[in-house]
Amino acid sequence: SFVLDAFKRTFCNEDPVKNTIPYLWENFDKEGYSIWRCDYLYPEELKMTFMASNLVGGFFQRIEKLHKYGFAVIYVLGENYKLNISGFWILRGQELAFDVSSSLYFY
Repeated sequence: SFVLDAFKRTFCNEDPVKNTIPYLWENFDKEGYSIWRCDYLYPEELKMTFMASNLVGGFFQRIEKLHKYGFAVIYVLGENYKLNISGFWILRGQELAFDVSSSLYFY
């Protein structure tokens, strides 16, 4: 019922407020997929924006196999020495598809 690839295309090509969010709520399959929010647990360790961005990029490189089963948006928020990493995931199933790192908190 919910086609993850169609949602990914909508997310990449359409206006987020006008099209992507309404598409998600109109088509989302609560039984087959789950939505998770994540936050980096140690924001005090994040010093420079480029370093936090590299951390997120390295994380995505290590979970490349999940691209068929999930979708994620991760943001580096704030300014140098006052940063946070937050995001959300859409995953197939009702549980996390991977072991949670001790540096991320999912809820």
